[in-house]
Amino acid sequence: MATILEFIIRTNAEQFNLLYPKLRFFALDRSRGHDPLYGEQPKARFRDPVFVPTYVQIRPEEKMLKRFGIETEQEAICVWSCRLLNDIGIDPVTGDRVEYYGISYEVLTVKLTDAMLNTQVPINKLATLKQVAVR
Repeated sequence: MATILEFIIRTNAEQFNLLYPKLRFFALDRSRGHDPLYGEQPKARFRDPVFVPTYVQIRPEEKMLKRFGIETEQEAICVWSCRLLNDIGIDPVTGDRVEYYGISYEVLTVKLTDAMLNTQVPINKLATLKQVAVR
């Protein structure tokens, strides 16, 4: 049973390496100082980018009338191989960033998916993304 599961996990990681583009992933740096009053970081700081094979599915762009005119927003879903994430040494969480064709997306939610053969061993991580304006 373990041999079959290992084969599936390894094949999945190879599929991600061969088929999907390597996107720049920016992990939020949580080790920097905090604001003494609120206990929060005053400005989001990110670590150096890491290239991770990622499957991305872009949702249709939404145009919304806001206070200062029409603004467009775009959301996406992305999938990473758990094996590749472990090999690279990153664990995506809320607040991290992914760059896809020059557009930055913030990670909103992350969950483990695709447990195989009723083993409860996750194969992939699924994340929802929202486009952010980089200033």
